[in-house]
Amino acid sequence: MEFILKKDIPYFSDCEPLVENSGFKLVDLNVFKRQDSWQVKAVIKGEKGVSVKDCASIHRILQARLEAILSSQDVVMEVSSPGINRVIKRSTELFAFKGEQAEIWDSAITEWRRGILKEVTEKNVTLTVNDTDIVIPYENIKKARCNL
Repeated sequence: MEFILKKDIPYFSDCEPLVENSGFKLVDLNVFKRQDSWQVKAVIKGEKGVSVKDCASIHRILQARLEAILSSQDVVMEVSSPGINRVIKRSTELFAFKGEQAEIWDSAITEWRRGILKEVTEKNVTLTVNDTDIVIPYENIKKARCNL
């Protein structure tokens, strides 16, 4: 897995503070142009889960901001929770799951490691397994799942 900075994900830095001010974490954001409209997929996470009402609230907040940034009224948006057993697609998603259960396929030992996601840095993640901290560099992470 390659480490990606949040600032390198288009519009993430514009949207993350709005989501956090509403009491949620922005797990992932994809903004792309499809024909004549913009498609937006946002994944949010809350301490007590995410309800349909929460998704609708974040939808309204992000929709207004992205319409202004993109200079378009044609913004089609989907806001969802990460779901159970979230397959991690980008390294930036790991920050939202710090302190929680995670499974990481470590290519150095060719098996899954399961534990608490203790630390996430630009170089590696630290997983606590049976009271032992295991540092796994991103180049050794082939797959990861959180929200177990």
